Amino acid sequence: MNIAWTTLSTLAEARKMAAELIKSRLAVCVQIDGPVSSYYLWEGKEENSDEYRLSIKFMAEKTEKIETWIAENHPYEV
Repeated sequence: MNIAWTTLSTLAEARKMAAELIKSRLAVCVQIDGPVSSYYLWEGKEENSDEYRLSIKFMAEKTEKIETWIAENHPYEV
């Protein structure tokens, strides 16, 4: 069992992503925490915002699929 974390800006986005990960059978459990305070650098500037953290539990053999799915479906730019 592996755990991955990601954050989203709204509870609605977090709930949608959690539901889609479960429905697609990529994750066996997704927990939503928050809001949490995040401090980060964005385009060279110090920023902070409240976000919702997803703890995504999944089987090790799904690691690559989880990474790909999040990269394709997450609303944040990286």
